[in-house]
Formats: sequence, structure tokens, C-alpha cells
Amino acid sequence: MKKYYIVVIAFLMVFSSFSCKKFVEEELVSTLTFDYYKTDAGLEDLVEAAYAPVRWKFNNEQSYTLFNFGTDEFMLGDQFNNAHYNTYSSVLNPSEAALNALWINNYDGINRCNIGIDLISVFNDPASPLLGTAKQRSQRVGELRFLRAYYYFMMVQQFGGVPLVLQSSNEVRTDFPRASTSDVYKAIIADLIFAKDNLAPT
Repeated sequence: MKKYYIVVIAFLMVFSSFSCKKFVEEELVSTLTFDYYKTDAGLEDLVEAAYAPVRWKFNNEQSYTLFNFGTDEFMLGDQFNNAHYNTYSSVLNPSEAALNALWINNYDGINRCNIGIDLISVFNDPASPLLGTAKQRSQRVGELRFLRAYYYFMMVQQFGGVPLVLQSSNEVRTDFPRASTSDVYKAIIADLIFAKDNLAPT
């Protein structure tokens, strides 16, 4: 048995002495970095990505759970899930999955808008066919500010005052104080006025 171990160890030592000393260097091309958002194509993709969270409201049961239950336009029928949102029973609490998903989805959309607003505002490439003119940049910022207003409107309707984040997240933050309901509405109105003044009629 000892001879077997000695042979194996000798084989490994000989084999390792012939192993490669160089490592293969590969360029990763399948993953985009944040630098992509500093190009006009990347900013266009970011604006398009800011629209994606709009669909969440209409995807699944949360469409009636969060936006129809508890109002006078909807009555419980037979075999409804999430009936506690309509009856306000003790099952309804802050740890509900639909409320958590609403929070995550809308703040994801808000952050996408904030990143786009910040980066498009400093983008300066007159040769760009997408964002070369001030009018093109204002159009995209107007879209993002409308979307941000929409996301905040959905949040303030559910929670009242929420943290008001109007800048992109570039560093770690651990404190998000809750803004008053009136301050959230002021931010929504300011975004909608900007959108009205800068978006093309179509």
C-alpha cells in the first residue's frame, strides 16, 4: 500500500512540474459594465429599461389586490386570494409579499430614472444621432421624470409619505428618512410639469 502512495505522489510531482506556467487571459464581452451607460446607446437602453417596472402592476394578483381591494369599485367574490386586503383582517401586515414587491419594484424604477436623469444631464456628444441635441436629451429626461412621478404616485397612494430619493445611488446609504406626503406630491408635480414642458406631443 505504501508503494502505491509513493507512486501516486511521484506521478503528481512529475505531472505538476510540466504544468503550464501561464494562465489564459480572456476578455469578458458578454457582460456590460456601468460605463455602457455613458454612451448614447447605453443611455437609450437605460431609458427603455426604466419603462419595464410599469408592467409589474398588471402582471399578477397584485393588480386587483393592491389597487382594487378596499375600494367601492370592487366586491369580493368566491375563491379570491388575498381577501384580507379587502376585509382588513389581522392577516394584513407589513410583511406581506405584495407590499414588499411593490416597494422593490417601484424603487427599482425610481433608481433607473435617477441614473438616467443624472447621466443624460451631463452627456455631451454633438455627433450623437440619439442624444446629440438639447431637445433630444430633454425628451429623454422628460420621459424619465414622468416615469419617476408615476412610480412615486403609486407609492404615495399605498403608503403615504415615503423616502424621497431624487439622486442616483452612487454610494452606500443606510438611512432613508421618510418624507411627508406633501413633499412627495410636490416632487411628483415638479416632475410632471417638467415632463409636460419637455415631451413631444406624440
